[in-house]
Amino acid sequence: MVWGHIEGRTVQGGSFREDWLMPRSAEQPDRNRRLAWAGWTLGGLVVASLLLGVVLYVPRWLYPPLGAAALPGVAADRRVELETNRLRLQSDSRASLIQGLAGLAVFAGAAIGWRQLRHTVQTSRLQHELDRSGQITERFTRAIDQLGKRDQLEIALGGIYALERVARDSFDDRAVVAEILTAYIRTHAPWPPLPSNSYGPDVAIGELPALRGRAPDIQAAITVLGRGNFPAASPTRLILGAVDLRKATLTGADLRRVDLTGAQLQEAELKGAQLQGAVMFGAQLQGADLRNAKLSEAILSSAQLQRAELGQAELLGTMMSGTELQGAYLIDAQFKEATLDFAKLNGANLEGAQLQKADLFGADMQGRIFQARSSRGRT
Repeated sequence: MVWGHIEGRTVQGGSFREDWLMPRSAEQPDRNRRLAWAGWTLGGLVVASLLLGVVLYVPRWLYPPLGAAALPGVAADRRVELETNRLRLQSDSRASLIQGLAGLAVFAGAAIGWRQLRHTVQTSRLQHELDRSGQITERFTRAIDQLGKRDQLEIALGGIYALERVARDSFDDRAVVAEILTAYIRTHAPWPPLPSNSYGPDVAIGELPALRGRAPDIQAAITVLGRGNFPAASPTRLILGAVDLRKATLTGADLRRVDLTGAQLQEAELKGAQLQGAVMFGAQLQGADLRNAKLSEAILSSAQLQRAELGQAELLGTMMSGTELQGAYLIDAQFKEATLDFAKLNGANLEGAQLQKADLFGADMQGRIFQARSSRGRT
């Protein structure tokens, strides 16, 4: 017996096996299909035989033949009449059985058709979801590629707005988009500014162009973050600490729970912005427009808010320890249960402001120390 190998094929006695032409893994599904088809065929034959037996023999069991012993003393013509009636009853019952089985077959066919239709719909829906997921992934990848081309402003802007569209179409990707946009802002608009930025910290705020004019991509990114409902999708705070957002336009922006520690927001437009629970420790907000802004439960300790507009702003329970509010407009602002201990309020307009249960211990108002009874009993 001769053994050998020819290009990986086992050779025995001068011939070789060509099992490689059909791998075992490919044979198994075909074999399973054949077995399943044989099983269904056999099952169909058994069911058909049973139904045929029911149609043929049940009427005979219900209306059996009447022998002479069962009809003693009955005339022959009467027996013929009874036999005819018996056969008619058998025929009627057989017809009823056939009709019932036909109805059952129609019902079974309808059930099978409905199941097949539902399976088709589910398959189509799954295929649609797969196609949609593939399209979103492709758009996401293309947007990231565009975002990396900041030297070509139009392309970078297209990437930012493409990411917004991805976040709108796919809730599962919204938190990732938010992380990408915040990272983009932190990278390209840090504080202090990059050496390549001609608008450094020495430029007077009055001479500084609006953010949309000097950094349109940063304005676009923060605008998208403010209108995409990202705080609801992100399990953690969005981090925008120590970023340059001077003269940014964020009217009505949704920035709940965002971390803006040390952010530069001088003369920023934040009218009606949602900043509930935001961390703005040490943020620079001189001259910012925060009218009607929602700042409840936010942390504004040591923030700079000189000359800021806070008319009708909601600051319920806000932490503002040591906050600089000199010359700020606080008309009708709500400071209920806010912490304003050692805040600088000299020169601020507090007309109509609500300070119930606010902590004003050591607050500086109108150039003198103003001590009021707080909710914690300090004076």
